[in-house]
Amino acid sequence: ERDTSVRRMASFGIAALAMVLEAFLIPGLALRLIAVTFFALAAYVTAEAVYDLVVKSKPETSVAGIVLAAAAVIVMPLLFVVKKRLARRLENAALGAEASESLICGMLAAIVLVALGLNAAFGWWWADPVAALVVALFAVREGFEALEDASGGED
Repeated sequence: ERDTSVRRMASFGIAALAMVLEAFLIPGLALRLIAVTFFALAAYVTAEAVYDLVVKSKPETSVAGIVLAAAAVIVMPLLFVVKKRLARRLENAALGAEASESLICGMLAAIVLVALGLNAAFGWWWADPVAALVVALFAVREGFEALEDASGGED
């Protein structure tokens, strides 16, 4: 068994990279690099989810992982709203794309908590990896949107 909550939270590191990119790079380049982080996040989450499904890895919990996931469920959607509003006001597509990564992080955290609950209540060990695959699809879509914004000059 592997600690699913801590492992899924590692994907937040990929999303955090986007914040650094947006802060220090020109918006068009930042959008392209943010798209890459979306694709990297999707690849990581997909690989972990497929592995978990293949080996039938049951989620293991840790207090630190649960606390981190619970905090992310609250903070990341709020951060998404603030960043999205600011992106619209500044007309900054890179910040808007990065805001979506905050939302994905919140979604991943919610999946961790729901999956742990489903596993505890019903023994549905597969709930976490299946839901993570849905989030990975969302990340891919956001990556393509960021690339489209970058090539359209909507900085």
